[in-house]
Amino acid sequence: MRYFTQILFFLISLISNNLFADQIGIATGREGGSYFAIGGNLQEFARALNQGIDINIHRTEGAIENTTHVYKTHGIQLGLAQTDVLAFLKTSQNDEFKRLASKIKLVFPLFISQLHVLANDKIITLSDLKGRTVAIDSPGSGTHLTTKVVLDFLKITPVFVEKGGKEALNDLLEGKIDAMFYNVTAPANLFTDKRIGERHLHLLPVIEKEVTDSYIVTTIPANTYPWQQTEIKTVGNKAVLMTYDYPLNHPKCQQVGRFAKMVQDNQGWLKEKGHNVWKTINLDEIPNGWERSLCVINALKGNNVSQDIKIQLYDEIGKFNQK
Repeated sequence: MRYFTQILFFLISLISNNLFADQIGIATGREGGSYFAIGGNLQEFARALNQGIDINIHRTEGAIENTTHVYKTHGIQLGLAQTDVLAFLKTSQNDEFKRLASKIKLVFPLFISQLHVLANDKIITLSDLKGRTVAIDSPGSGTHLTTKVVLDFLKITPVFVEKGGKEALNDLLEGKIDAMFYNVTAPANLFTDKRIGERHLHLLPVIEKEVTDSYIVTTIPANTYPWQQTEIKTVGNKAVLMTYDYPLNHPKCQQVGRFAKMVQDNQGWLKEKGHNVWKTINLDEIPNGWERSLCVINALKGNNVSQDIKIQLYDEIGKFNQK
């Protein structure tokens, strides 16, 4: 009887934790990409620790869409993006973009995503892309933004095709386009397709000074992909986990802070059981131009506001009715 009672209490506790867990939405990206994998790791992590937080994954087109969701979508408190997204928004002439940038804050820096430029054997350098047909992913993606910035720096004007992922790769394999851009941490699952080597496609180096002055210089090591025998120098972006600039007494501030503390205190789980990039991540290496959320700063210092506090729902809270 005592054993049965213990099991019953355990089951009730488990069900209660799931029913009353704080729900945190995270905008990731397309299935198969780095952001989607990291989001999946965070979801599994929260479930494994079972500390009253549940992570809900929202598939998106990528970094730009993720930033917009964090800014205005109810139920999405976290998102994944790369550092040049915020730089673009801050320097935009669009007032709404500038407001958005002012409300996006850092939770944690993550990994470096490398710019892959896969092309047919007639294309040797980026300058050969002038007038060629190039896939740059959809407008909501980080790849789309980074590609536009890089080609603008170099004053290269291809014919843009707004396709990404498998669709773009299939077009390249079939000769419908000449090259495709993909901003992703290596190795990218997409590029393990054996047909890439069979069709003599290859990665282009991105070494032009106009670009390397503004981006992280990085390398895709030789044999990262079965068809790639030499190392490729390219540029990269630091990926980040971001949140909205909630006031300290906002309930979602408490949720984000608690989750950040869980991640900081249990990094070992992610390094052992998550994507390989977790082994390279320094959670305190804040990228230039980014400010860490005060919700996160307070929680990491152990100053998280008690969840029992009565929230004052007056003018300030009215700003967040869309969130």
